[in-house]
Amino acid sequence: MQETLPEEDNLHEQVRRSSDLTPIQKIEAADMINRNRDMFSTKPGWTTETYHHIHTVPGAKVTLRPYRIPAAKREEIKAEVKKMLELGVIKESYSQWSSSIVLVPKPDGTMRFCNGFRRLNEISQFDAYPIPCIDELVD
Repeated sequence: MQETLPEEDNLHEQVRRSSDLTPIQKIEAADMINRNRDMFSTKPGWTTETYHHIHTVPGAKVTLRPYRIPAAKREEIKAEVKKMLELGVIKESYSQWSSSIVLVPKPDGTMRFCNGFRRLNEISQFDAYPIPCIDELVD
């Protein structure tokens, strides 16, 4: 359900980049963006190219009550949930698992809709992949 950006010559202007780029880097970035225009979208989405599984302690489950949300933020949350449902980013769930949502302020003053997964992280089993010794990689 990815909608690619229009076939416009100024696609590179629609993609945010660092203001610290040199003029040459800006040209190179614009060329790279135009060469890979099928990778950019106006809408968030999901991929079927890869899957991720979270392994948890057997028998453990996270079921949290929602945080109290101020009345002023409820409409904002409803609108964001509706938008994500329409885009297909999320789907309705009847799982026994639940985590609270958290609204985090962005630098521009708008709110970022996040999930509070601290309790899930507590019961997750992580794979230990030690970082290779840099000296060995260089040799």
